[in-house]
Amino acid sequence: MRYVRQQLCLQPGEAAALTTEFISSGGMVSFEVSLHHSYRNTYAFYINDELKWQRHNSLKPRQISFALPAQGRVQLKWVFRQEAPHLSDELTAYATLDNLTIDGTMDTDQDGENDAWELKYHGTLDD
Repeated sequence: MRYVRQQLCLQPGEAAALTTEFISSGGMVSFEVSLHHSYRNTYAFYINDELKWQRHNSLKPRQISFALPAQGRVQLKWVFRQEAPHLSDELTAYATLDNLTIDGTMDTDQDGENDAWELKYHGTLDD
């Protein structure tokens, strides 16, 4: 599964998060991240609420990859915080997430619906 670019634009003191959930059969997650005007800011990536990667300053586009758990429900979360600025530093910060790829099967019963969606809304993969 591949996703397109998401860009977060935050004013000083703001925060934003992007999450997705799915049933994992293993594989890899990879994404490209870049940060602009991000002095005193934090961009973090979590798998099942476990911090996997964090950056505190500007970053040119960089590809990041992590192994996914071999089975079960997985939540991926990206969090960007624009810390309160110095009096002379009131820049809007930009964080870009691009080329997100999640390798692995997300539709194990091959009915055209994502397993996590089926479990959330139907409670079973049998519908």
